[in-house]
Amino acid sequence: MFMSDAAWQADPKNKNKDKIEIFTKKALSLDYKKQAFRLAITGSDGVVNAYNELMQTLFQSADSPYDEKKMKHMMGLIGHLLLEIRRSTGNESTKLDRWGMLEWFITDVRNYRT
Repeated sequence: MFMSDAAWQADPKNKNKDKIEIFTKKALSLDYKKQAFRLAITGSDGVVNAYNELMQTLFQSADSPYDEKKMKHMMGLIGHLLLEIRRSTGNESTKLDRWGMLEWFITDVRNYRT
């Protein structure tokens, strides 16, 4: 979801496919729901709350187009989820923030940092 459109289209299996549409379908699939159930059962309160916020935002915006503002908000929510997972796995005192959690895989994330 966070790769450039050019990088997405460069992969032959993605030719003429909308990455946001594919992400949304996967996030709403039965297999994803099974994995989410496991997360809800085993995740810390912080992880579950961050995941809930991400999913509620996805549910509420599933039928509307993604603009830059919405994409920035979604990136922040994913960064927050990763940060909560980090904290729950023994790094409670981490100095990283939600945006720092995304820098390793989103090339231009610093353009979106608030």
